[in-house]
Amino acid sequence: KQTQEKNDKLETPYKLDDFKEQMGKIANQFKQGQEQMKAGKRSKSSKTQKQNAHDLSKLAQQMASMMQQQMAQQAGEDIEKLKALTDNIITFSFEQEDLMKTTKKMTFRNPKINDLRRRQHKLAQSFSIVEDSLFALSKRHPVLDQTVQKELTNIMLKLNKVETLLQNNRMQQAAGEQQFIMTSANN
Repeated sequence: KQTQEKNDKLETPYKLDDFKEQMGKIANQFKQGQEQMKAGKRSKSSKTQKQNAHDLSKLAQQMASMMQQQMAQQAGEDIEKLKALTDNIITFSFEQEDLMKTTKKMTFRNPKINDLRRRQHKLAQSFSIVEDSLFALSKRHPVLDQTVQKELTNIMLKLNKVETLLQNNRMQQAAGEQQFIMTSANN
């Protein structure tokens, strides 16, 4: 019962079989053993208690096995998601690097500045998908949570700052912030 309650409190609970039938059988055996003890049937009570202990042990093993299977399946899914996420982050980083190089060469009089602004805005919008995936992954793996949250916050703040700097024709400052974005993405 405690295992089920703890599982229910998880953000993404494991899919556990319903062990009500086995738990009901164990509870009945326990009551039966108590009644036999009260009636003075120590031999039968002892036998019932031994069976009850065996059934409890078997139930615990089934639950542990199920949890291990669920955790292994979750780990496999996370590895696949992590591979796709890594590809997306690498793509983002290379696109940001390309924009940074373009920004460094750009002057506010260049007719292609609006194209640069659009590309930067589009890149910032597409990063929100990566952000959501990283956030979800970090919630399932608390070890990653603090670092991922810090870098995501840095990236999002810098992306907004770059867009503002580009709108204000501050190319060199924007290029510097783009470098920070790449550093956080690579972390």
